[in-house]
Amino acid sequence: MTGGDPLNTNNLESVLDLVNEIHLSFPEKTIWLYSGFTWEQIMYPVVTSDFNPERDKLLKIRQDIVRQCDVLVDGRYEEDKRDVTYHWAGSTNQRVIDVKKTLEQGSVVLWEKQ
Repeated sequence: MTGGDPLNTNNLESVLDLVNEIHLSFPEKTIWLYSGFTWEQIMYPVVTSDFNPERDKLLKIRQDIVRQCDVLVDGRYEEDKRDVTYHWAGSTNQRVIDVKKTLEQGSVVLWEKQ
């Protein structure tokens, strides 16, 4: 999933519905998600304001979406780091993350083509 940012606040509920539907209808499909957010911003957001249930709900939905994906390409595209030889990402600051292995190990594991 790509285009704009699937994890933008305005997209979260629709993207969560889509990911759930893909899992139900096509359980063998590999789901890739491209986001300008980094893994750390998604899974360990810095919250500096007071109690906010709506914000906390959206943060959880964002995490739930990523947990259901197989691969996350994280980070904003940066033109000055563009590299056409860098597979699956547009700029070298982006990471191609194996979501399942990262969740299992508790630290970022880069995806490797099988």
